[in-house]
Amino acid sequence: MKTLWIYFLASLALIGMGLSRPAQANDLQKACGEMYGRLQTIKGAALGRRDGEFTDWHLSLYEYHVAGGTHYRGCIITLTGNDKEVSGDWYPETLFGPTDATGDLYKEGWRIDDSHDADGMDGTAFKTYKGDIDCFFVGNWDGGEDDNPKYIPSPLFEVEVACGKKVK
Repeated sequence: MKTLWIYFLASLALIGMGLSRPAQANDLQKACGEMYGRLQTIKGAALGRRDGEFTDWHLSLYEYHVAGGTHYRGCIITLTGNDKEVSGDWYPETLFGPTDATGDLYKEGWRIDDSHDADGMDGTAFKTYKGDIDCFFVGNWDGGEDDNPKYIPSPLFEVEVACGKKVK
């Protein structure tokens, strides 16, 4: 009887955590796994992943849980390193390929959301979606100073990918 009671309580806990419907979370976990796998190819960099909620707020994934943004539940994967100490091309456009019809992500069913495109000397940002999953890509690095040839850019970089489903 005690075992049956423990099983019942454990089942209720799983239902409360949303684990009773793994088919709905499977596609999100697969997307997170795929993105993690691409970042994992860069040797010598620090790679981390956390699951939870995040907010897309003006292309800044650093503004988690901020009012005014769209709230998502999913994964946030961060790659940080020193360009002089890593092997592999860590630039988001290289890791994830072109976002047009020639790229791997496109061939896998991902589509670009042009409203989230930004590119510059010190970073890049773009958003893709597949079904009800949105993935945000942000890369930050020191691109130097065109008007100061004596400036030595920092070799440090960060790439962040956040994939999630909108919280209703």
